[in-house]
Amino acid sequence: MGSKAAGKPMRRSRRLRMSFVVVASILSASATTPSLAMHATGAADPWSFQTGDGGTFFSVGASLGQVAGTCSETVLDYPRGEKFLLSDLQWDYKNVTIAGMMASAGIGGRYRVNIGYWSALPGGNGLMVDRDWLYHNATVETPVPDDNNWTDESRHPDTSLDGGTMLDLNVNILALRAAPFSLRGILGFKSDSWSWSARGGTYIYSSYQFRDSVGAFEGDVQVIEYKQKYAIPYLGIGGNWSTPAFLMDVHLLMSPAIWASTTDYHNLRDMTFEGDFFGGFYVGLGLTATYAITQRWAITIRGEYQSISQLTGDMTVTTSYDRWVYPNATGVGMDALMYSLGTSWRF
Repeated sequence: MGSKAAGKPMRRSRRLRMSFVVVASILSASATTPSLAMHATGAADPWSFQTGDGGTFFSVGASLGQVAGTCSETVLDYPRGEKFLLSDLQWDYKNVTIAGMMASAGIGGRYRVNIGYWSALPGGNGLMVDRDWLYHNATVETPVPDDNNWTDESRHPDTSLDGGTMLDLNVNILALRAAPFSLRGILGFKSDSWSWSARGGTYIYSSYQFRDSVGAFEGDVQVIEYKQKYAIPYLGIGGNWSTPAFLMDVHLLMSPAIWASTTDYHNLRDMTFEGDFFGGFYVGLGLTATYAITQRWAITIRGEYQSISQLTGDMTVTTSYDRWVYPNATGVGMDALMYSLGTSWRF
């Protein structure tokens, strides 16, 4: 609810010292950001692990694609020692364009090192929906949240990407080759950084009675600036089927160790919310089809699905006059579907 109407945020700011519930309600309108990491298969090509002569090769490639998906952010409380959801923010996004470069080195017919770097182009469409389940009478417990009994909601359709980068490094080791099939193990690391902003929108709040305040923010007013970073080591397995001119490749990646950090700056009240996370579970699934036009030049179509389960972390709230830290008080999660068209060149 970092985007609450004027007046309501001021009342909540004064009560910030007294109640974590109030702090959570201020936080929850922050714009959650998707993690859009791509997996570097290098310049995926029909020569991958199929050169039984034990030779060495090097290839480079480039790709252009788009991303769509959903991400979430939550604010939590622990009355009676049980985890309780106070706020939930859902963001559906689409038409995010990404461009990248990849390089790959094959060594001895068994080992392959891949690196990829992608940058997101500004733009894309996003709808941020923030819902809270809060009673302002302290003698009444917050009900179990569902889609019908929320007390506060804001919607921000004018949400855009300001910047984003992705880096992926991995090593592939051939485990089995039985032409035209091969199977490999994957060890890798990916790092992502993203920033978004939201402007305008509408709201329905429960200021004094249930959903008694309805209004809109000015369309050109920036409400939130948001940054998010992920660092994910992962293990995986991959396999392909190939002919001299065609390659079909699939990979599955997993990780139980995700480091993440978030920063929300709420322009209207000059407040910053920061989250630090570790844990969760990452899954990545990709399918690539590559056709070799010549002995050295190939084109690639790729689709990838990636998911990060809900991570719970500590929340730090900073204002111009004070700072508060709340353990295990916030969470993030995401799902993303990516597709791209690329080309590669083997030296």
